[in-house]
Amino acid sequence: VVTYSFISPEMANSVLDQNQQVALQNPLASDLSVMRPSLIPGLISVVSRNLARQESRLRIFETGLNFSKDASSEIQQEPSLSALICGSQNPENWSEEIAEASFYDLKAELDALARLSGKSLEYQPQQELSYLHPGQSAKILVDDKEIGCIGAVHPQLLKEMDIGVATYVFEVALEALQQADLPGFVAPSKFPGVRRDIALLLDREISADQLIGEIKSIASELLTNIRLFDIYTGQGIDNNKKSVALGLTFRDSSRTLEEEEISLAVSDIVSGLEQRLDAQQR
Repeated sequence: VVTYSFISPEMANSVLDQNQQVALQNPLASDLSVMRPSLIPGLISVVSRNLARQESRLRIFETGLNFSKDASSEIQQEPSLSALICGSQNPENWSEEIAEASFYDLKAELDALARLSGKSLEYQPQQELSYLHPGQSAKILVDDKEIGCIGAVHPQLLKEMDIGVATYVFEVALEALQQADLPGFVAPSKFPGVRRDIALLLDREISADQLIGEIKSIASELLTNIRLFDIYTGQGIDNNKKSVALGLTFRDSSRTLEEEEISLAVSDIVSGLEQRLDAQQR
């Protein structure tokens, strides 16, 4: 989609402090009097107009400039990419039940886009943006540098815009995804991989990224893949804990692995996580 570069002061205030906004001296209308500090307000307006026309399932994106003032009142223009989803996960059909799109559907799209650039994204909880739900939003980082945000649009903003469906958005600095490394070829191994599943009891506050990062730092080069396939909280689990199930795949490119090697590798990972994260194997 292509939306206006001008938005209302009310929408601008939900994104950026007033002293950082770029206001127009001679606006065409009062609701188009501020240069947009984010692409997200424009995308949300598109949702509102489409819902009024009985179009409730949207998958849209926009690239364009965001405008703001720095500490010296100089106007900054940053190329950005933003995307939004709402409505059902898939178009209506007879063969499957209708499921609503979620935060993780949009996150999967962003991760796939990042992989095209050879980037690995990191997500950290954030509470700072008033237009995103504080419990369902995150900062996006590349190499420890913040490049954007992702999350559910705040229910209060949805109510003000007369939007009755859960809506999810992300926005990233376009430059961060335009710099890519050329992929290198690695011949597939002729020898089979071996998978071992483990279940760990962890503090709720430990993120999946943190857990996987620790496993990679502990494990040897025999570990070729980590798949998180279950998270459980509830009956039988302390309220401050969660159970996380992981599939670990081990492979060597030159030979078939022995059972003793695999058992030792799993044992090293579990004991390392016990020391670093106070994890317990279930």
